[in-house]
Amino acid sequence: MEQHDPSHYKMAKPEVIAVIKHFMPYGHFESHCVGSAVAYLLRAPFKGDEASDIQKALVYIRWGSEAQHPMMKDPKLVAAWAERTQGYRRDIDILQEWAELFRKNRYNQRLIVCAGQVLTRDWERAEISAAAALAELAETPNA
Repeated sequence: MEQHDPSHYKMAKPEVIAVIKHFMPYGHFESHCVGSAVAYLLRAPFKGDEASDIQKALVYIRWGSEAQHPMMKDPKLVAAWAERTQGYRRDIDILQEWAELFRKNRYNQRLIVCAGQVLTRDWERAEISAAAALAELAETPNA
């Protein structure tokens, strides 16, 4: 598990995130990562340091990917999961209001896409989208 550098993360050992992971029932840490990543992604444009929040989301995306059940690395099981969760994927329409807010204010649409990928546990694509959002932000003047 990736560790942090800021001093407030090193006040005691193990880090708080390791304590959280240790006490969560098996499989629940991945859900914690989903919630945290989505929160950082959707709030990023509003808090003043968008790049920092996207980087934090990226950490949770990586942790979520690491926490994913090993069986979900099997392409056949992933295909079965994708088929089973089609209704859930349609529920991503809940992000529609967020997407409209982002469009209206010209915020980075990639963050909405990435949030949807995280919600459906598409960790690989979510990591690519978050990294691309960071790169776009770095190329934007006054970012």
